[in-house]
Amino acid sequence: MKKVIYLLLIFMISSNIMFAQDKTEEKEKKEKSNKNLPIKPGRFYDLNTNTGSWMSLDVSPDGQTIVFDLLGDIYSMPITGGKAKRITKGMAFDSHPKYSPDGESIVYVSDKSGGNNVWIRDLSSNDSIQITKEKDNQTAFADWSKDGDYLIVSKGRRNLKLHMYHKDGGSGVKLIDKPSSLKIVQPEVGVNDRYIWYANRTNSWQYNASLPQYQISKYDR
Repeated sequence: MKKVIYLLLIFMISSNIMFAQDKTEEKEKKEKSNKNLPIKPGRFYDLNTNTGSWMSLDVSPDGQTIVFDLLGDIYSMPITGGKAKRITKGMAFDSHPKYSPDGESIVYVSDKSGGNNVWIRDLSSNDSIQITKEKDNQTAFADWSKDGDYLIVSKGRRNLKLHMYHKDGGSGVKLIDKPSSLKIVQPEVGVNDRYIWYANRTNSWQYNASLPQYQISKYDR
């Protein structure tokens, strides 16, 4: 009888250990599968084009080169024309490039981290650093301060507001907070970077809206 009880105890302990081990392995597999979710393309499509629409572009400080987005990638080419050079590529959607004042970097918006965030890319090394690290908010546009040390960013959930970040990153500061219904897009730092120009409207969406949708405003820092 004692032997039977002893065997039952061993069986119960072994079962609990195996069950706990299975649960641990299942949890580890789930965490591992959620850690990185690479989206692998199912097929490739080659497209050769010399036209585009809904493109954003900027001119280099020396006036010799333009940088532009097309179909989710960023390119540069001589301002006089010629062959475009691809700067970014891959599954991420990259857009709205702007040259730094020294022409050595570009700031742009990319969803490579999962949501739209602001990135800086060094044009010599091709290294990119992520400036904003938003998951719930979206960033849509960015421009440089004239000294090249700061970025003016349009960021928010529905009604985007003006924010300022250092080029090395950080939490940033909100420049405009109210009214909450104000939506701000496409900030442009003026020649005197005391002023920031931007397009704004009331609320992010309006059914059957009539023109004009946006007005131009100026922010005095």
